[in-house]
Amino acid sequence: MIVLVIIGRVLLTILIVILLLILYFLLFPFHYRVSFSKCEEFKLSADVYTFLHFLHGRYEKDAKDSVTLKIFWNLIQLLPKKSKPIKQTKNVEASDDSPQENEVKEPTEAYDENVETFEEDAWEEEPFDEDKVKDDDLKEKKKFFNSSEAEDDRFQKIKDISFEIKDKTNQSAVKKILKNVFYILKKIKPRVKSADVDFSLGEPDTTGYICAFLAAVPFIYEKNVRVAPDFESEDLFFKGEATLAGNVCLIYILIAAIRILLDESCRNLFKKLGGDK
Repeated sequence: MIVLVIIGRVLLTILIVILLLILYFLLFPFHYRVSFSKCEEFKLSADVYTFLHFLHGRYEKDAKDSVTLKIFWNLIQLLPKKSKPIKQTKNVEASDDSPQENEVKEPTEAYDENVETFEEDAWEEEPFDEDKVKDDDLKEKKKFFNSSEAEDDRFQKIKDISFEIKDKTNQSAVKKILKNVFYILKKIKPRVKSADVDFSLGEPDTTGYICAFLAAVPFIYEKNVRVAPDFESEDLFFKGEATLAGNVCLIYILIAAIRILLDESCRNLFKKLGGDK
C-alpha cells in the first residue's frame, strides 16, 4: 500500500512539472534576435532566450549548420554534446637495448648515400598530371551547377507561391492568412534593428505586393533601415543583410495556427502549394 502511494505521488509530481513547463513555454515571452545576409552565400544566425534566460538556443547556417542548446543559465549544455578528452598514455620506458638520448650516431656509408639521394630527389620536379587537373575542374563545375540548380528550385517555388496568391479562387484564404499574420506581428512586435537590402521577385506586381505589406507595418522599422525593391529586374534575387529582434509568446502563434488550420479554404491552398491539385 505504501509503495502505491509513493508511486502515485511521483507520477503526480512528474505531471505537475510537465504542466508547469508547458505553461512556462506557452505564456512567458521568448526573446529572439535574427541576423541574415546574402552576398555570395546565404548566412543566418538566430538566438532565442526564454523568460529569465532559463534556456538559450542558437542556430547558425554558414558553410555548415550548427545548433547550440543550453539550460539553467548556460550552466548545462545539451547540444552539441561535448566530446570526452582523450587520455594520453604514458610512453613505455625504453629498454636497455635502445639507444640513449645522449648517444650520438656515427655517420655510416649507407647514411651518407641516403642523404645524397635525398638531395638529388629534392631538386626533381613532380610530373604534371593533366587528368588530375581535369578531375578537379569537373568537380568545381558540378559543385557550381548543383548550387545554382538548388537556388533556381527555391526561386521557382517562390514564383509558384506568388501565382497561387494572385489566383482569384484563393483570395479568401490569402485574406484570412494575412489577417492572422498581422495578428501575430502585433503581438510579437518585431523590430528591424538594421537592414540594407535589395530584392526583386521577378515580376513588378509581385514585388509591389511585398512593398505594400512592408508599408503596412511601419512600427517594425527603426533607424539604419534601407529596403530597395527592383521593379525592372526579370530575375528573382535578394542581396544584403538585416538584423531583427523582439519578443514572442508561443500562445499567440498557436492561436493563429489553429485559426488557419480550421479554415477549409486555407487548407485547400496549402494542398495546392504542396502539389496536391
